[in-house]
Amino acid sequence: MVQIPLEPPKESDIYSYRFDKNLNRTFEPISSGTVYNAIDEALNTEQLLAGGNLTLSKLDLAGLVKTVSVGDDIQEAINALNRTGGGTLQFKIGTYIINRTLRGYSLIKFLGAKQGTTILSFEGLANLFFESTQVYTAGTISNITGGVNVTGSGTLWLTNVTTDHQFFIANRWYAIDSITSDTALVLKEGYVGGATFPGASYRAAKIVKDIDFEELSFKNSTGTALAITDGRNVTIYQCTFQDNNKGFVFTNVSEFVIDNTLCTSNNNNGYELNTSGFGDIEGLASTSNSNHGAVLNNVSTLPIMFSAGNANTGDGFNVTNATDLFLTVETSSNSSQGIELVSGNTRVTFDKCLCSSNTSDGIKLTASSDDCRISNCVIISNGGFGINIVDSTSDRTLISPNNTFSGNTSGTINEQGTNTFYNNGGAGAFSAVNSANNNIDIGEQKFTRITGPTAAFSITGIAGTANAKEVTLFNSTTQNMTIANESISSTFTQRIITGTGLDVSSTGVGIARLVYSAGEKSWILLGLQG
Repeated sequence: MVQIPLEPPKESDIYSYRFDKNLNRTFEPISSGTVYNAIDEALNTEQLLAGGNLTLSKLDLAGLVKTVSVGDDIQEAINALNRTGGGTLQFKIGTYIINRTLRGYSLIKFLGAKQGTTILSFEGLANLFFESTQVYTAGTISNITGGVNVTGSGTLWLTNVTTDHQFFIANRWYAIDSITSDTALVLKEGYVGGATFPGASYRAAKIVKDIDFEELSFKNSTGTALAITDGRNVTIYQCTFQDNNKGFVFTNVSEFVIDNTLCTSNNNNGYELNTSGFGDIEGLASTSNSNHGAVLNNVSTLPIMFSAGNANTGDGFNVTNATDLFLTVETSSNSSQGIELVSGNTRVTFDKCLCSSNTSDGIKLTASSDDCRISNCVIISNGGFGINIVDSTSDRTLISPNNTFSGNTSGTINEQGTNTFYNNGGAGAFSAVNSANNNIDIGEQKFTRITGPTAAFSITGIAGTANAKEVTLFNSTTQNMTIANESISSTFTQRIITGTGLDVSSTGVGIARLVYSAGEKSWILLGLQG
């Protein structure tokens, strides 16, 4: 409920006072003083005016709505809402040609009539931007105790920070209850963790907050169509960002929701999230952009669900320094990787992803991405590897047995990481030949039934290597099967160590169990029966 003190109206400040459009209750434009003390939401204009003129002292409303039409001064409408504590800026159907940069403020909802027919068309670098004021970042955080008591080092908070500021640490904003000294303040909200003390960086600012965008199309900016810096509680619903340089960019934003939104045909990245977290993204598609579909840089505690990054010139998703990122996405037909973890990532989970027909790898861990999990994904028809773990600095990747791989040109998995655990699964058959079988390709099968030979045969190596991958070879023929020890007939990284220094053989029907060791870059024979 917003209280609006009545003052002699300025012409630019004459509003339509309305409830939410879905309630179907309207207050006609007010330009003179009809009086009452408060409005109960069940009343309407006729009821209020029935008793005659009174002296209006204040007006309590569920929200202000200011309607604009094509040709109106949008910045003045924004400013007017800002002067009265926020409200809804409602755009009628049409294309709004905007030739200057618009500045937005807190507590404003930007509401279009319909996503495809309410268009903000920017000329040149014009865009809509939001940013904080009175930013202070000097010094570092030594500790936070009791969840709310913050101790600083090299800070001058009494002079530079107020309780109207909020406090940004580990990708989340916190309201401030009090500042007790230059190096001590108390948060109004409990700190949830994520920073490393002492020496953690922080940011204090008078932020922009409680901003909503709904049923709008943002087009044609040669800059970034929508840019928000230092924001909290931001919602984008059923919007389109098309033919801009970049669709939208969030920097230092927390507690945001993006739903049923499209970024398409932008000349750079579809969207970017920088140093942001504690968000919720569902149904966000970024397609046919001239660089990456999505760039995620230093994000944390962020699920991106039922979303897509398709047909982009770069990666579908390009991720650096992310922590606790959860992806359930489609990423197909990109000119580079489907998803690339560039470096510095921790606990990225891929679940139920579709990575298909990308020019390079389906999923690529380029460097220093630790404790990642890949499960329930369909990774098919990529021009590189299905999964490519490029470097030993990526540690403890877990690849579950319930992924589906097919038709990846360079192979299913390239595993150069450290302590990768690949739990493959499934069963199938392999038709061997008499004599030597080199670099046999049995896919991701855990159990393989060997058929074919009419004379003795040998296995010299197995393709499709990944640390901790296990295979069982069942010789269903009556011919003797030999497991060759470190045979040069197979590729160096696909050879087998029998543990005896010699070839070992089974007589007739037999079973061989092997596991791959990334440390030895070889298969290790665990046992041979028969």
